Amino acid sequence: MSDTLDLGDFAGTHASARIPISRAFLNRLVAGALAGSRTPVRAVDIQPIAGDRFDVAITVSWPFVPQLHATFVIEQQPIFPASPLLVLRWSFLGLAGGLASRLLSHFEQLPPGIRLDGNLVLLDVPVLAAKSAVAPMLVHIKALELHTLDGRAVVELEVAIPE
Repeated sequence: MSDTLDLGDFAGTHASARIPISRAFLNRLVAGALAGSRTPVRAVDIQPIAGDRFDVAITVSWPFVPQLHATFVIEQQPIFPASPLLVLRWSFLGLAGGLASRLLSHFEQLPPGIRLDGNLVLLDVPVLAAKSAVAPMLVHIKALELHTLDGRAVVELEVAIPE
């Protein structure tokens, strides 16, 4: 028996799913994306908050820079397949906010699929998922949205595999 998934075996499938993702799993995904990258970000702790928001604590490798705290709000959902970008608007909290904004301009090397544009973070969903187990499904995504509850992210997904 082969371990590879042949999606042709599922031709004609149309499915919708609501997938809750725990805070712990979300943080493991981010830690995996950061592993081996050359970004100054050493650790990220993400706390989903109801209302499509995330509170985030960021630890950087620069000396004398305290842990940074930011809020990310979902600004724009991806539109598949035309524009599969999830756009988040960030704002830093506390006195370190001004410093953090200046430091972000030095983030030249972010993991593939993540781009900064002013106070926006653009997440390219296909690039971020390309090396994951869900990569073969990417071409079949018709809709994908990310929402939040307290302590959980929720992915709402629609896929269709043609006949």
